Amino acid sequence: MKPINTLLNNHRKQTKLLGKANKFIFKGVDGLDVYNASICFKLNGQIMIAGRVENRDSEKSTTRLFKKINENVFDLIPEFSLNLQDPFVTILNHGQILLGGVHVDWTAPEKPVWRTEFYRLHDDLNVDCLFKGPQKMKDIRLLQLKDNRILMLTRPQGGKASVGKIGILVKKELSEFNEKEISEAPLLKNNYDDGTWGGANQITQVSENVVRVIGHIANKIDSKLHYYSISFFIDLMDKKIFDEQIIAERQDFLAGPCKRDDLADVVFTSGINEDSIGNHWLLCGTSDCEEQIIELIE
Repeated sequence: MKPINTLLNNHRKQTKLLGKANKFIFKGVDGLDVYNASICFKLNGQIMIAGRVENRDSEKSTTRLFKKINENVFDLIPEFSLNLQDPFVTILNHGQILLGGVHVDWTAPEKPVWRTEFYRLHDDLNVDCLFKGPQKMKDIRLLQLKDNRILMLTRPQGGKASVGKIGILVKKELSEFNEKEISEAPLLKNNYDDGTWGGANQITQVSENVVRVIGHIANKIDSKLHYYSISFFIDLMDKKIFDEQIIAERQDFLAGPCKRDDLADVVFTSGINEDSIGNHWLLCGTSDCEEQIIELIE
């Protein structure tokens, strides 16, 4: 993958790829922050979104569901809550909704342990836990391919994966994935540079052997984190990333608060939604405080 500075410079040379940004408004949360949300999805005929909800001075969060009541305005569904960070949704081919997120075990607050968990979300808002990923692995994402196989993108750390690269697995059934194989999934070619990390947030299939990933790329400079929204494609036959590009950075969105000073330059990608007239909108959490949306002009 191209160095992060090259990708960023290329993005800043583009002048017509982004439209106006707006902030999502979440009602019913009594002043708590809502950010790093899922993309919007339909459940029981309503447009929904899952959001990470927490106090400004804490990372102990819950995932809550909200229903859309107006343009960019969402109202809390009070009866739903899961102890997850950074929720995401995956829609399987037969319409089943998978709700995922990062569960953090705070038993030892100085050494929290996290893992990605996947739940089946039912129409009555009940959930069943389908499976849990390995400890200390975030950013596991799924896509059911057109031939019904399940593609999984992983995000190991350490060893060849350095501070975080993307691995790949393909199985016939969701039930075939296990922690050992997820931990040892082969890394994609043309992955993130050492010292740079990232992961997938949303996967879509564009042809028989190619998927598009909307994700994030990040680094740390002088104790400050820098997260950018990135798009790239994966050749499933060659297991290789190609055509990578940063599509949004923090300065492309509206100004707003940040959770801590070191998070001022952070956008955490939720994914892309298409509206009723075919426009595409990129959703991102900004500075670990808010969820914003920006039009993609492609």
